[in-house]
Amino acid sequence: MGKQNLKYRKQKVKREHHLLPGLAPVLEEIASHPAVKSIIPARINSAVRGSGVQLQWKYKTPTGIKLLAKSGGGVQEIFIVTKEPEALQKLIENYQ
Repeated sequence: MGKQNLKYRKQKVKREHHLLPGLAPVLEEIASHPAVKSIIPARINSAVRGSGVQLQWKYKTPTGIKLLAKSGGGVQEIFIVTKEPEALQKLIENYQ
């Protein structure tokens, strides 16, 4: 599969990069929140192997929120475009 085939959106989740194992359903759940305009996953880096998907709230950005997702020995930055970051905090805390 060429890189161009990955540059599409499924619901509000951009698919330019691959996703960590188990992360797609989590991002799709977050994307269904009315405050979310878009979710942009970044590249995957290696990390200590963990169990399940974990999300860590890093900080607010000018366009929304930056998260770190951990799953299956990888770490991935996730950017959520929203005007209401606080509205998503409880939903994200469910994955800590």
